[in-house]
Amino acid sequence: MIALLVIIVAIPLILLIPKIIDEVSGIYNYLINLNLNVSPLINDGIKKTVTFFIGDVSEFVLTLPGFIINLIITLLMLFYLFIDGEKILQSIKDMIPLDSKHKDTIVSEFKRVTNGVVYGLMLVAIIEGILAIIVFYIFDVSAPIFWGIIIFILAILPALGASLVWAPLGIIKLINHDTTNGIGILICGFFILSGIETFLRPKLIGDRTNLHPILVIMGVLGGLKVFGLIGVIFGPFILVILITMLKFLVIKK
Repeated sequence: MIALLVIIVAIPLILLIPKIIDEVSGIYNYLINLNLNVSPLINDGIKKTVTFFIGDVSEFVLTLPGFIINLIITLLMLFYLFIDGEKILQSIKDMIPLDSKHKDTIVSEFKRVTNGVVYGLMLVAIIEGILAIIVFYIFDVSAPIFWGIIIFILAILPALGASLVWAPLGIIKLINHDTTNGIGILICGFFILSGIETFLRPKLIGDRTNLHPILVIMGVLGGLKVFGLIGVIFGPFILVILITMLKFLVIKK
């Protein structure tokens, strides 16, 4: 499993870093010189919105050495969790000063909600991000990897979704008289990207969690604010821990 994670995640990510740097630099330079034929307030808002995401991606890229060290530590921790995970869990349960019934309730609830977050949010977002990169490459979108990362972030937000990226990109292609690529992006976005979110997410998440969309948004945006790009993953998990503990307090009463 450790070798598989290195092959699937670590190596491709490290190889893509130079390409992401080029794309982020190109988009930033484009935004600096961009003057849309709209009100100054809207023009400034568009620039600030995209620059916010560029800033998080850039921070992630520039901290690559630290990320590699953290990745190695994470892989070492996973190694021992795979080997002694059950023993570690039992040791933690033994240290909790509660009766067995409440301990089992906390663990089972945390497992249920965490699985829902992993399968219903993260996995769908990763699939959407990868497919978006492929679609953008096929239909000649500038900086496809960067926009794929943005779709990964937005796909975690149920109330927003990837359509905030692929729809404007498709419309811009049509406005620029690139009809074939514009229609292609809109069709693939509607039937593939949005289709995954609409049909695959409910099947994966099932009844594992009933987190309200606004709570997911709070977890993702809060994680982005505190931890940067990696907070997209950490934020919802921290929120899950909070909700699980709150449910436990209710059950205990």
